[in-house]
Amino acid sequence: MARTVLREAQVAYSHGIVSSTLAGVVNKVYVDPGEFVAEGAPVADVVDAGTMRVNFSVPEADVRYLAQGQDVELRVDAYPEARWPGRVDFVAWKADPATRTFQVRVVTDNADGRIRPGMIARAAFLRRLVEGAVAVPLFTVQDKGGERVVFIEEGGVARARTVLPGVIEGDRVQIVSGLQPGDRLIVAGQTEVEDGTKVNVR
Repeated sequence: MARTVLREAQVAYSHGIVSSTLAGVVNKVYVDPGEFVAEGAPVADVVDAGTMRVNFSVPEADVRYLAQGQDVELRVDAYPEARWPGRVDFVAWKADPATRTFQVRVVTDNADGRIRPGMIARAAFLRRLVEGAVAVPLFTVQDKGGERVVFIEEGGVARARTVLPGVIEGDRVQIVSGLQPGDRLIVAGQTEVEDGTKVNVR
């Protein structure tokens, strides 16, 4: 009888030990020692931050460029100089009716634990790769009566070229037509010249 009572006590004691189903870090404890806990009530939050899943809302114009398995570069505001390689894990097929954006989930390794849940993250997606593109500084493209114009140097004379801009990235713009590789683009004083103006090459 004593062994049976002991066994019953051991089983009752084991039922009072709460164990986590995953390995991680205890983020918050909801109870104090000695406190009675109702069945199903939360005891603690356990966070597994070894792998981070970051959710983004992507506009409909850009979601067509994204696919599962695509490589992504992640940045976190708390570490402005750091970069994390990520991978697109999920792309929603249906837009959020409230925002008209599509949820995209990116997975990245967080073995060092620097990224914490709730931090603000930013992702750089590759929208499109244009092979052999001609690109110029954005400030060299001028608006002349509704036309986009750049100036090049030919034989010591400025020549106006009407161009068709394409993709803009940062301070560079793709030129779809109007310029050829090897053209000598004027990048200083271009706002002070007209077609036929003599220029000094420096």
